[in-house]
Amino acid sequence: MAPRQVKRSTPLFDLEPAERGRRLGLWRVRAGIAVVGFAAFFVLWLVVGSLGMLASPLDVFGVNGLRMLAGFSIAGLLAASVILADF
Repeated sequence: MAPRQVKRSTPLFDLEPAERGRRLGLWRVRAGIAVVGFAAFFVLWLVVGSLGMLASPLDVFGVNGLRMLAGFSIAGLLAASVILADF
């Protein structure tokens, strides 16, 4: 049985995981996961720091530093959306 041909106009989220993996290069998937993990690290650190289990990012970087961390997180998520986009 021949593999199912996927039209290029099919949105990426409508595909099965195996087909999605064939359409995106492996480096794009790894880079997207790494960037999302980078942003998730800062969000997790903020939550755990708010509970008092670790030093809060506010304690480490100050208020201006929080703006920098928020910028890195947003830039990382935007980069992941571009990397994982199906053009």
